[in-house]
Amino acid sequence: MEDPMAEPKPGRTRGTGFPVISLPEATKIIREAGTYGKTFTDSALAAYAGHQTANSGAWMAKRAALKDWGLITGSATDSFVLTERALRIALPTSPPDAQAAQLEAFQSVDLFMNMVRDLAIGVELAMPTIGNRAVTSFGVAIASKDRFVRSFVESAVAVGLAEQVAADKVKLLAASIASASDDAHGDLLVEEYTPLSNPKPIRQTVPVVNQTWAFNGGAISFQISTDRPLSAEAFGAIGPVVNAISGLVGYLDTPPGADSASGDVSQ
Repeated sequence: MEDPMAEPKPGRTRGTGFPVISLPEATKIIREAGTYGKTFTDSALAAYAGHQTANSGAWMAKRAALKDWGLITGSATDSFVLTERALRIALPTSPPDAQAAQLEAFQSVDLFMNMVRDLAIGVELAMPTIGNRAVTSFGVAIASKDRFVRSFVESAVAVGLAEQVAADKVKLLAASIASASDDAHGDLLVEEYTPLSNPKPIRQTVPVVNQTWAFNGGAISFQISTDRPLSAEAFGAIGPVVNAISGLVGYLDTPPGADSASGDVSQ
């Protein structure tokens, strides 16, 4: 296995980075470690991840992924500390809070968020298609394509943004979430025009779901704008709405006079 911490070999360029282990895998490590505290040496944390030594390339890759997910801070020469997000996952006050923390972790990975916005919603997507898109549009290294697909798909399913419909196919349930960069820079504020002497700032809303279905002679648009990330429960409620709209498009796309009972619906 190639050491993810090593410098690129001459003649090669490093691809766009991403967490090399999925969010469920990272969650398993954090929950194992969180049982015993929140501050760990490199060797101890490696042991909770199932490694005999902290010097292996496999552990270094996992350690980097835990940082990418925003679950640990610190360094191998000092110690690692579980973040507030990690503690909400490892020691949740409620299942919804743990799910929300996992969603925040997913949102913190810009590459994954960009993929969610780029891919089609509500249709079955083949794993190779997702991998090829990651390489051609987002700079993922060809050698890392399969690893990217596994991490992205397993993580998206875990936070309720996708469902696995077959061994090699997945379907996205929501198309757009407020970008992690927005969250990283805090709440966006804009000045509201008002005749009062002390205008008060309001939160700027951004579209977190924005999908359009075209049909013969028209289109249906579905958009949700909010000033905060949607909860896992809200994402779960979006799926049936999207499916209902997709069914409606089928009826609207039927040519006038066509026998709808025959199932001849133009796509």
